[in-house]
Amino acid sequence: LMFAENVCLTKDSNGGIVFSFLYSSEDVPAIPPDRVYIGGNVTYPALASAVQITEHAYMSFQDDETVNLFDNTGDEAADNLMVTFSDPVHDLTAVGLTVVQSGANYAIVSGIGTLSGKKYTHMTQLVRKDVEGYSGSEKVVDISDATLVTLRNSLNVLDRCFAYYSERNVVNLGIVVDSERAGRQIGFTDPHGEEVTGFIERMNMVLSTIIRGDAEVVTNFKPTGQGNNYSNCVILTGSGSWTIPDGITRCRATLIGGGQGGRSGEAGDDGAPQGIGIGGAGGAGGGAAKSITLTLENLVPGDAIQYSCGTGGASDADGGDTIFGAASSASGVVVADGVINMFTGDVYALPGEDGVRGGNGADSDYRPLVTYKGQYWIAGPAGYGATAYLNHSTGGYGGGAAVGFDGGAGYDAYIPTDYPYPGPGGRGATPIAGEDATTYGSGGNGGHGGGGGGKGGTNTPVPRTVRGGYPGQGSPGGHGGNGCVIVYY
Repeated sequence: LMFAENVCLTKDSNGGIVFSFLYSSEDVPAIPPDRVYIGGNVTYPALASAVQITEHAYMSFQDDETVNLFDNTGDEAADNLMVTFSDPVHDLTAVGLTVVQSGANYAIVSGIGTLSGKKYTHMTQLVRKDVEGYSGSEKVVDISDATLVTLRNSLNVLDRCFAYYSERNVVNLGIVVDSERAGRQIGFTDPHGEEVTGFIERMNMVLSTIIRGDAEVVTNFKPTGQGNNYSNCVILTGSGSWTIPDGITRCRATLIGGGQGGRSGEAGDDGAPQGIGIGGAGGAGGGAAKSITLTLENLVPGDAIQYSCGTGGASDADGGDTIFGAASSASGVVVADGVINMFTGDVYALPGEDGVRGGNGADSDYRPLVTYKGQYWIAGPAGYGATAYLNHSTGGYGGGAAVGFDGGAGYDAYIPTDYPYPGPGGRGATPIAGEDATTYGSGGNGGHGGGGGGKGGTNTPVPRTVRGGYPGQGSPGGHGGNGCVIVYY
């Protein structure tokens, strides 16, 4: 937390703990020469050519991995027992236990039973800053495990770390300690006779009649960026202009294009006198839109930035690009786990779901099912048979179902003159269209496959040919979600 927010910990004159922002002051009392020991040295660490910071986000989804957290079955009952987790979890499930209290990384439980939960999905993104005009061999400082660095504060952390790793010098000297402590800024004369200021990074104190402090002081470093760099978020849709608010000189914009439309489902196969029609394949879900995130510096409050958000693609069509000023989502990439709104936790630019295959036509009294989101549809029933002059004809068998509709019934056998004829197979169902995307930049769901035609009926003992059922057509895919611009400022 101290690293993420630029905080240092000190004690006041009464020994109480004090948390304060680390900042550079222009008015720093200098340590007089009579409190500085002779000697010391100045070192010049190998400076970085670039600094990159990993932003972290922990998101909860229903399909997150379930992990077992506690199990005392066969043991003594727990009584307000504190159970801690190595990784944060959500959606705790207790069987037999009572959860008295819980948080992201702990639970207090009583009783006998088991406790499980779902691990958060950990999502990351890099931000980087390079030294202009650097000509030596590349030396990149990579800070990846500070998990409290998020979009809200990452640029402040980046600026501060960049100043530290690309500009600092280190002075080692001994001083007679008065009020100086690690983390505080001091002024002094360095071993080269130059008047400098710096922050005490560490200090080893030796006690005698006086207190000698062997200090390591970082000079040529000004820590900037306390707390969060962004406190507001706006989502721009359609087209228009965004006016830079008063006092804002920097913002981050995430451009998300229009999502791709879902692919159409395929038609089923014709039924046949001696065989069934196979249901058509569902269409692939539409792809997520490309997105790009950029930081805009040196903004002028009151100026306007023009934008135009890409529209989502119709069935089998790509979505449009999103423009913000001179930037376009076309130069971005598709993010595998979607794009997070760091203020609300919403996730955008996800791929659509594939459509469902249509059901096969029937060739017996068994009627195949098609299921989707807890609902089901069934192949049509067989038609009635007919008998005459020792000949028997069966009715045709039902057509295959598809999402949204049952299959058509097989046709009854019939007797046009003296002898019966089998009934044709039932028609396969044509499904409903794939669902439209409901979030910005997400792909539409794939269309569903049509049902296969039912098998035609038979006649005994004299074979007679009759057609199978006609197939159902595939449905169109859903529309992709429209694009947007997320502006953090």
